[in-house]
Amino acid sequence: MGFILLVARVLIITALASSAYHHLNFPNNSVNEFQNNYRLLDSLSNQYLTFDIPFDNVPPRTCRPTGQSVS
Repeated sequence: MGFILLVARVLIITALASSAYHHLNFPNNSVNEFQNNYRLLDSLSNQYLTFDIPFDNVPPRTCRPTGQSVS
C-alpha cells in the first residue's frame, strides 16, 4: 500500500510540474483555450438560458485583494 501511495504522489507532482512548465512557456495557449471555452459556454447559455453571462460587461476591479487601490 505504501508503494502505491508513493507512486501516486510522484505522478501527481509530476503532472502539476509539467502543467506549470507548459503554462509558463506557452501562456497564449491558456488564453486562447479560455476564450474558446467561454465562447462555447456563451453560445450554449444563449440556447438554454434567458439571460446573458456578463463576461464582456464586468468592470475591472478598483481594489486589490490586499485592500490597496489600483493606480
